Parts: sequence; C-alpha cells; structure tokens
Amino acid sequence: MAENLNVKVSGEGRSHLVLLHGLFGSANNLGQLARTFKGEYRVLSVDLPDHGRSPWLAAPSVEAYAEAVATWLIKNGIEQSKVIGHSLGGKVAMQLALDYPSLVERLVILDISPLSYPSRHDNVFNALRAVLAAGVTSRGEAKSLMEPLLDEPRVADFLLASAQLSHYGTIEWRFNLEGLQAGYENILAAIAPKRDTGGTFPGSMLVLRGELSDYVPNASQDAFLSFFSQVDVVTVMGAGHWLHQEEAEFVHKAVRQFFATTG
Repeated sequence: MAENLNVKVSGEGRSHLVLLHGLFGSANNLGQLARTFKGEYRVLSVDLPDHGRSPWLAAPSVEAYAEAVATWLIKNGIEQSKVIGHSLGGKVAMQLALDYPSLVERLVILDISPLSYPSRHDNVFNALRAVLAAGVTSRGEAKSLMEPLLDEPRVADFLLASAQLSHYGTIEWRFNLEGLQAGYENILAAIAPKRDTGGTFPGSMLVLRGELSDYVPNASQDAFLSFFSQVDVVTVMGAGHWLHQEEAEFVHKAVRQFFATTG
C-alpha cells in the first residue's frame, strides 16, 4: 500500500527534497515551499497516509507514516533526500530520520518537537463531525457551521481544502476522519526509534519554531538532543504555528542557508 502514496513531483534538480504536511492537511499545504525550491531540487510533495489522495491505514500512527514514506522512497529508487516537515509532518520526518537514517540527508522541522502532546484537536474533530451530521451541500454552509466551533476562524478554510462532495451531493472529508480520531493518541505520542538503527540521527537538523506558538517549548531542547546531535533551533519572530505561511520569506531564506552549509 505504501508504494501507492500520492506524491506530487515538481522540479528537475539532481537531488531530492521531500515535503511532509500536517494533520488534516495534504501535499498542497506546503505548495509555497515546493514552488520556492523546485528550481534547485526535485521536490516530492507527499500526501501522508490517511490524507489527500493517499491510501488509508488500518492503524494510523507516526511510525506507520514514516514507514510508508520510507517504503515509497525505496520503491522509487530514491536513496537520500532532504526533508522538510510541518507539525505532524515534522514528527513523521523525525521518525523517518531515526528509523531510516540513510534515507535522510538533512532535516528541517517546522514548529513541532519530539515530545508527546496533550489533546488539542477536540474542537476540530467536533467541527468535522458536525459537518457530516448536518449533511451540508456546500463549502459555504460547512464554513458557517464550523467557525463557531473552532478556536481560529482560519482553521475552517484549512480544513475545507480537504472537503469534497459525496455521491449524495453532501460534503465529506478526503482524510480518514474515523481512523485519525481512533489513532489520535498514537499521533500525539513522543518520538522514539522503532528500528535498531542506533537510536540517533547523525545528520544535521534545523528546527524553526513560531514565537507565538506553544508547540516547541524551551523544555523540548533536551528531547531534541537525545535523538539529534546536530540541532539548531531558531525562533521565527512574529509567527505562530503556520510560520511557513506567516513569515514565508524568513523561512525560505533560513532553509536555503541551512541546506547550503556543510557538515
């Protein structure tokens, strides 16, 4: 099943750059990064399992997602890549680097840590289920229904990017809502190596965290260093969790400089 991941390929560079999106998202979420770097790399924008147009898994987890990405890369003869992951995609990227270190050249993590997280998407699950229960037939109706249930109005637009019409003409979700909710604890769990590869990633990693976000607390420094010996944590001023959109120019410059350095 993993070899059937939906992956958008752009650019004609000799080396590969893998982009991994966050929870409830799709490959399109990191489109700005793909467009920025396609002149330098062959960019692989991945729909993670249970998202976008990729297959659904029986038991969603960060470990299973990392294995699926690794399997796809190996099946397609891609021996090593730079990897950028946002939020859930960042956890998947870290897991990939720990379990399959030979596949990852350099790692950029956008606003997520290896730590476990408390539940923070209950309102999102409620909003998603409310749309299904109401049987709405347009994105406008769905947005009006969801916004009062969400902490940030912009989240409704993000979620609706994964909406589609069912055979009955009602809104349904392209991602695996049932599976994601059932496997939510696995998605929130702390990162830990699942394969006997030494337990640490020997390559370099850049962590960009939003100043206004609480996803990467100062206390996460020790967790990073326990698995990643070469870590540089940079705070993106004025940005929240969506730092790659809110401060795109800064993020693109920081990533390009990181990729250009040696060692």
